[in-house]
Amino acid sequence: PGPTGESNTLYLEPSGCAVCYADKDTSVNFWVISIITALAAGNTVLTVVSDLFYKEALAFREKLLSTGVAEGIFQVAKLSQLTGILAHPHLAGAVIGSGCEHKSFVNHHLAARSGAILPVISSEYYDTLISRLLTEKTVSIDTTASGGNTSLMTLSED
Repeated sequence: PGPTGESNTLYLEPSGCAVCYADKDTSVNFWVISIITALAAGNTVLTVVSDLFYKEALAFREKLLSTGVAEGIFQVAKLSQLTGILAHPHLAGAVIGSGCEHKSFVNHHLAARSGAILPVISSEYYDTLISRLLTEKTVSIDTTASGGNTSLMTLSED
């Protein structure tokens, strides 16, 4: 506790469900790192991929499941399902390569949603990817008695 009688604590929590998008304009390196980073941050991941990445995405999922990860932690969807996924109420954000042809489509769909503003994280933020996939929360607790520490105001000289 500080001198003002409060305690402030910063917490980092998973954002929730992140979409990791990949198409012909996405490097395999960025796609895999975005998935691993989102999972390491404690998020669930739904990767939306074009046909180019579909077999790799399914193989990645099978390898991940073979390590004992729960079934729903990492899921694979095709590009044709993107519109419905972007409208899902549990979505927390999207990770997409900066050169992808669907980046503006994802931006517009997430911006049109009501409620919380969701981030679109692109490969320009490669070095801060993990911090963008976490949610900062602060907890402030008043540790003084009701009315604060009034004894400081009643000091008298002897």
